[in-house]
Amino acid sequence: MPTLILIGGADDWTPATICQQMGRRRHGRSARAEIVVYPGAYHEFDRANAPIRLRTGLVNTVDPSGRAHGGTNPAARK
Repeated sequence: MPTLILIGGADDWTPATICQQMGRRRHGRSARAEIVVYPGAYHEFDRANAPIRLRTGLVNTVDPSGRAHGGTNPAARK
């Protein structure tokens, strides 16, 4: 199944590096995946009119703090 992953380069909740590593491992196999990373964009970059804010109490963030940013990045959303 072809897969397109759009992710923010500044995402500190679901880091782009994890998706990129997954894509490299799948390279040359039957899975067709394309990953597009938007520099400077956080999680929820494509959500309309969402100011960037710090969320707390999250699971699976980049560090064990449980904190990550999310919000619209107009350039990436476009």
